[in-house]
Amino acid sequence: MSCIGVNIGAQTVKIVVVRANAAMAKVMAHRRRPLEVLQELLATPEFTDAEYFGVAGHLGHSRSWWRSSVRAVLLRNHPNKKCDSMNR
Repeated sequence: MSCIGVNIGAQTVKIVVVRANAAMAKVMAHRRRPLEVLQELLATPEFTDAEYFGVAGHLGHSRSWWRSSVRAVLLRNHPNKKCDSMNR
């Protein structure tokens, strides 16, 4: 089992994957295009096998349209997964 945590801040996108035996994280400046950066990060091999997702941060949970947009990016990159934690 693996979980991905995403933090979308005012300047960066931070992403971490936690597995039973290891954890790995990346940080990337988004320059006002956080969804594009998130999609780019999720496309890397390290983040392709997640089963659960969580999102937080300045832009990650502040508005419902952001949550919907982030959820769409997550589901686009992981179409067979559920993002139930994104509905809060």
